[in-house]
Amino acid sequence: MAPLWPQQCAGALGLVYVVDSSNLQQFSASVVLLLDLLNLESLRDVPFLVVFNKVDAYLAVPLDEYKTAFRLNDILEVASQPLRVVQTSCLTEYGLDEVVVWLSELTSR
Repeated sequence: MAPLWPQQCAGALGLVYVVDSSNLQQFSASVVLLLDLLNLESLRDVPFLVVFNKVDAYLAVPLDEYKTAFRLNDILEVASQPLRVVQTSCLTEYGLDEVVVWLSELTSR
């Protein structure tokens, strides 16, 4: 799926990148794919919302650990795009209000 992203993202107003915070096996791949997306020329000025979902799951990694492993502070400093990070649980609806606000702000521009 990832090889198709450059074509699918062309003309995007924003990008929501969802990470399963309970799936440690996909952690490294999530980091690499996020960096690939951030480096796409077609997404240079496109706002990103990075969503760490399933924070209520038993195996969920705390946000601080993900921020460290994803090197989000470094990414925030060098990314050309506006970048926001939120935690959510679709099961309990925790944090979904932040996603809705981000999307509504994005579409009201």
